Amino acid sequence: MDGDLIGIETFKCEASVLTKIHHPNFVVLLGYCIEGEEKLLVYQFMHQGPLSKHLYHWFISQKS
Repeated sequence: MDGDLIGIETFKCEASVLTKIHHPNFVVLLGYCIEGEEKLLVYQFMHQGPLSKHLYHWFISQKS
């Protein structure tokens, strides 16, 4: 049980720090929610799509 509480406190601490980081190359973390076993991070909308879309496209073009 103590491990669960430590994990939740660690998550809260890290999420709190990430909400304060603002950099042009990072998506802004707007907030978080913990409900029971579920944890949710809320990020700013990405106008150009997710990073995975761009990385995957780059990977495909490199293989051609």
